[in-house]
Amino acid sequence: MERTGINPLKRNISAVKQISELGERKAKFVKLRQEKQLELDVINSDISSIEAQIANILMIKRSKGK
Repeated sequence: MERTGINPLKRNISAVKQISELGERKAKFVKLRQEKQLELDVINSDISSIEAQIANILMIKRSKGK
């Protein structure tokens, strides 16, 4: 009895191709995640700076109020 189906060699080549494509997609997502994390870090830094400025203003107002 003869087996029908996909040639195992072709199946392996297809799997290697799919793995390669998934690796490329993963690399793109990792790069995008790093870029977004950098943006978040910049935003958090800006927020911290603004919070520090607000704290300084409040301290000055309190010391003038005494």
